[in-house]
Amino acid sequence: MGDKYISGAIIMLLVELIRLREISAKNKRMSSNFHQENLEFATYIKFKRLIDLWFHKRSQVLDYAVQLAVSPRYLHQLCVDFTGKSPGRIIQDRILLEAKRDLLYTERTIASIGYR
Repeated sequence: MGDKYISGAIIMLLVELIRLREISAKNKRMSSNFHQENLEFATYIKFKRLIDLWFHKRSQVLDYAVQLAVSPRYLHQLCVDFTGKSPGRIIQDRILLEAKRDLLYTERTIASIGYR
């Protein structure tokens, strides 16, 4: 009787250890994914900040990718994942926003705004 009790207890402990190991492995995977997503979001935010600084000087995606030390393809994927827009479209939208602001809040002509 004692041997059956011990064997049952050992089996239950093994099952619990296996379950805890699976939970631990799942948590590590989730933590790794969370860390990767944070890095990706941080890169996207840096891209947006660079656009705010350079939109009037640089409009090529490659310029921004070089500054971020990523490939243009990677930058494209990040932008599509976070916004559904390409990096080129995001840059164009920022340029357009500034042109609209100039039209509303300055005395500049449409021609001068367009030239810029």
